[in-house]
Amino acid sequence: MSVEQFANLFIGRADAYGTDTGGACWQPVTLATYERHLDGTEPIGIYPVVNNMVRWGCCDIDTGDWSEAFMLATALQGMGLVPWIERSRSKGWHIWVFVDQWVSAADMRRCLKVAYKAIDLPAKEANPKSEVLRPNQLGNYVRLPYKAANVFESERQTMMCLWDKHGDGKPLPFYEFMERQPYSMPKTVTYWASKWYEPPRKSSYIDTDRAIDRLDLAAKLPYRWQDTWLHGNVRDRSATFVAMAYDLAKCGWRAQDVYDVLWSCPWNKYHDRRDGDGYVKDIVDRVFS
Repeated sequence: MSVEQFANLFIGRADAYGTDTGGACWQPVTLATYERHLDGTEPIGIYPVVNNMVRWGCCDIDTGDWSEAFMLATALQGMGLVPWIERSRSKGWHIWVFVDQWVSAADMRRCLKVAYKAIDLPAKEANPKSEVLRPNQLGNYVRLPYKAANVFESERQTMMCLWDKHGDGKPLPFYEFMERQPYSMPKTVTYWASKWYEPPRKSSYIDTDRAIDRLDLAAKLPYRWQDTWLHGNVRDRSATFVAMAYDLAKCGWRAQDVYDVLWSCPWNKYHDRRDGDGYVKDIVDRVFS
């Protein structure tokens, strides 16, 4: 029964899931998929957005500063939501909000951003990161907690209980978590989403001539990624993409220009992906959010 509960709680796209090492696996997501995660044979992440609707949201605090996670969870509580804190696999925390009915991805994201705003923290890691996706776009996935929970108890990638301002408490065993009532009210999510003002989004239309001009200009900037770019030796293209986006933004470039450069870059690995432009837009959105 716990596998079914777990799958229903962390429900998302049924045609693809995220791998533990990064990237998408275009295979059906079934109960067996979730069971492999709980057995530790194939840890997964789930893409939350289905027809631009979600059943959960997740905030990622990856600074290692517990006070940020505590303040964000406390803000969500103050908004009438039920935050669940997961001690993530590295040095930070995931803060989950579950609802028992589908709500729009836009409402969930904006609701979470209100909480970030309340504590004056940039909402760079509020999932879902995209409010609207085309059918062939996946968006971002989030790695699920309780990896290998059927095999051993871990102190990481597990929900926490008895947390307070002094620390994140203690790990909550998988079966105990499954016995809890984890849901927030959908109408509460919708209410707080209505309090958020979303600036107009940038267009992803590319002016080819301008993009070429922007590429030429970017090639002359003195940043750490330039040498690898100019010599065609880019080992970690994802990290370099993000570095480029942040550096260009710091130079005062517009979001559209940053998008044009990333998409037109000769070693853009997302060109051949069916949702490739969505990945590039997500990077730009994170930089300018």
